[in-house]
Amino acid sequence: MKVYEFSFNYNYKIFLGLFIILCIITMGLGLFFKSNRNTIKVFIIVFFAFLSYFVCNSIYFYPYSRYKLIVNAINNDQILYVSGEVTDFHTPELKFGNHEFESFKINGIEFKYSEYESYGYSTISKQNGVIYQNGQKLKIGYYEEYDYVDKNEPSRRVIVSIEILDEK
Repeated sequence: MKVYEFSFNYNYKIFLGLFIILCIITMGLGLFFKSNRNTIKVFIIVFFAFLSYFVCNSIYFYPYSRYKLIVNAINNDQILYVSGEVTDFHTPELKFGNHEFESFKINGIEFKYSEYESYGYSTISKQNGVIYQNGQKLKIGYYEEYDYVDKNEPSRRVIVSIEILDEK
């Protein structure tokens, strides 16, 4: 039984929080540099625009471009699959993960994810995740992402599908 299909998990709360912080920083700069000179005012505006672009790019545009890349891989049958029992299952101690990763292995292939991932499976077991213990029989579809530096070992295995196998 298929229980997860690939999706984009846009978390607007992070974006909103960072945007508010940027606004506060910009207002603080404006108050700190109380001046009639236009160059400082222009600098503050350019600084805010640059920070806004950086935040938008890192929180939305880059993850969305990676999401589209994986959708393309799914459509072109470039997804890898592994079936077997979950072993070495580890979940964060706290209910909301505290930026820790949940991890497990199937047939020696390790998967890690946190609840803050923008795309791919990211629901930890303490938040009613599908993967919750050792011994579960699953079929995982995944895409291997590689860093720009090390192309020998994947930096992340993005889970694109989860199927629960018969547990007879």
